[in-house]
Amino acid sequence: MTPSVQFALVALLALAPLRSRAYEIQPADGMHEAMTVQSIECARAAKGLPITSCPRKPLVDLKVRRLQNTEDYQKVFSVNWPDGPTGIHAVSALIRTGLTYKKCTEYFDQMGANTNLFCRSHYGDLQFFHAMANQPNESADVVRARILAWAQFLYGVATSEIAPDEDVCTLFGRETVAGARFEALAGLWGGDATVCKPNAHWTVYTLFNWKCSNLFSWNKCKMGVESDGSWTRARAVGALLHMIQDSFALGHTDRLVNDDATQAMCGRALVSCNVVREFHSYRGQDSKKHGMSDQWPAFDSSCFVPERAVDDPIVAGAWVLKSIELKRSWAEVKRDLGDRVFPIANAVARPSSVGECFK
Repeated sequence: MTPSVQFALVALLALAPLRSRAYEIQPADGMHEAMTVQSIECARAAKGLPITSCPRKPLVDLKVRRLQNTEDYQKVFSVNWPDGPTGIHAVSALIRTGLTYKKCTEYFDQMGANTNLFCRSHYGDLQFFHAMANQPNESADVVRARILAWAQFLYGVATSEIAPDEDVCTLFGRETVAGARFEALAGLWGGDATVCKPNAHWTVYTLFNWKCSNLFSWNKCKMGVESDGSWTRARAVGALLHMIQDSFALGHTDRLVNDDATQAMCGRALVSCNVVREFHSYRGQDSKKHGMSDQWPAFDSSCFVPERAVDDPIVAGAWVLKSIELKRSWAEVKRDLGDRVFPIANAVARPSSVGECFK
């Protein structure tokens, strides 16, 4: 690429509103934002719970900037957070991301928990941010437990049950402890992880407002600033919606009825409202094939059946938002997430893999 072309590309990206797709941050896409806007509108129209259906609209230009300085804007913009958990949304970082994604595996293997959150969440031990297994051969029950524990944390922050100034290391524990509040994630920040080093003082606010220009490590990082905790809460909401939305992408989970149906969908983006057969792991996947499944999806016929097994991501997002508004108990929300979003097909459940379509 010549310098003039590089300059033109940078200028073009600088003018474009930021959008994201799971694992491939692109300035022209808006799948997560589109689903979030529709969930917000559906939740607002609902007088209460349950919410069993929402209008589905085609992907359109969301004009996110029009929502600026409103609570809706914060939620829509924050649904990007899991794709750039250390603020990797600047144009220069956006370009660098496309050039260096695969290096994350090498860095994580060398540095483990000291790797930047960006690499840990895409190639390492935090892939549950995206409703995925951390590596092949993990049981569906183990992955689901991580997802629900992370959802519990995010819901607590979103409803202000967990305050922005609470210590992350205390919340999750430095060691794996049976019966801990977030047992499936206990020890997540432990050991020699940067987050829990002596005098690190990582709070919930720190987690959601850290900005780094180094894609792989904690060098060249600084703290974002907010006055009222609203962005911290919004990013927790966005992260919860993002995980739900990602769980319906074929590159993340297999929700289809049988192997023949899965093979027929290879190379397509489809939302299937069925139970989970398998959680995939990104490590070892073909990134281009994965990206194809992260386009704006079609909705399988299973999503139009009144007695469907699972709610689609827009409906699920709507009742989660309404639950946050009403401050329902976590026990109720956990039950609904387990039953309506993340149920496992126990009879045919399989250990995690890259997925047949993504080798």
